[in-house]
Amino acid sequence: MTYGLPIDMWSLGCILAELYTGVPIFPGENEQEQLACIMEVFGPPEKHLIEKSTRKKLFFDSMGKPRLTVSTKGRRRRPSSKTLQQAIKCDDEPFLDFLARCLRWDPDRRLKPEEAIRHEFITGHKTTVPSTRTRESSPMKRHNTISTPRPLPEPPATTKNNATFRPREMSNASPQKAAPGPRRVSGINGPATGGGGAKRTSTASGPVSSGAIGNSNLPRVAGRTASGKQDLASAGANVAMSRRA
Repeated sequence: MTYGLPIDMWSLGCILAELYTGVPIFPGENEQEQLACIMEVFGPPEKHLIEKSTRKKLFFDSMGKPRLTVSTKGRRRRPSSKTLQQAIKCDDEPFLDFLARCLRWDPDRRLKPEEAIRHEFITGHKTTVPSTRTRESSPMKRHNTISTPRPLPEPPATTKNNATFRPREMSNASPQKAAPGPRRVSGINGPATGGGGAKRTSTASGPVSSGAIGNSNLPRVAGRTASGKQDLASAGANVAMSRRA
């Protein structure tokens, strides 16, 4: 077949392998055995490449199968009977990958110079997958794994949290009063009911009331009754149910 730049990449692969081993990678005695040496490692070429060859009848039969050849030493080489790793006795994966890309049958699929200079064998750096890095640093990923509706609370079993729910401390909290309507409950301390619905509590340090959460900067859930006075009975029920939960 005609050849151009890709044949230089093939030559580069052969030279590198010989520099490593000290002997030619395809030591054929003639054209037939030379082709047999290549097919021994990489198998027969693709059919469309064979069809383009003007001398295909010398190397392949009418079915496109390789003609068997025997060297002067009586050796027969079978296609695909040896790996590249076995041929050069090397376990270096980047080196083997570089050679395999240089020694592809199809010139169009062979390694190109601009690709070769970025290969791990040349640069010494393993190729990374940009899409993975993008997903890990995406704003959505950070939001789902770091951001929460409120700062992380203290463990509910600590003394600080137990003191948070004492009625005496609740009476010293902010003057804002809670309405008897539905209230939200933090999932940290379990469900609590009382009054008109669920109550939103926090395990942060400091006194807690239904209207404010001590000195915390957390969002406040506040409300006022018609008389402006706190329903102490509802507050006591909320505390008892919170401890039970």
